[in-house]
Amino acid sequence: MHATMVRTTVPMLLVLTLALSFAGIPPTPQASSAPRIEGTYQLIARQFPDGTMLRPPDIMGLITYTKTHRNVNIVRKDATGKFTSFSSVSTYTLTATEYTETILFSIRTDQIGEKTSSTPSQVRPAAPLSRGTGGASS
Repeated sequence: MHATMVRTTVPMLLVLTLALSFAGIPPTPQASSAPRIEGTYQLIARQFPDGTMLRPPDIMGLITYTKTHRNVNIVRKDATGKFTSFSSVSTYTLTATEYTETILFSIRTDQIGEKTSSTPSQVRPAAPLSRGTGGASS
């Protein structure tokens, strides 16, 4: 991964299950306080397990963190020009030791598989944090 970010084991944090790479202003760790992650992170690449790499314009996305909310928007275009998109809005809390997220809603629209699905509000369990110098990882 290419973005310097706080590492966590929360599956949906930064949509890590998609193995995405985002670039943005890296957070500045504080010695005894919670790390700050506010900002906008732009998708720069997605690497699949087989090593295939997607880059814009075949995949594009942004993650924005405010002090209390996270917004994720990702769109992918296949070889035929069909789109798949994913959007999610969550609230979160971040302390020096853990990240907790509540998904307010999410929606996936898939022209490729011709389906749409949405997720109602759900609370993700708290996850411990570890700090690293590399990119985000699961």
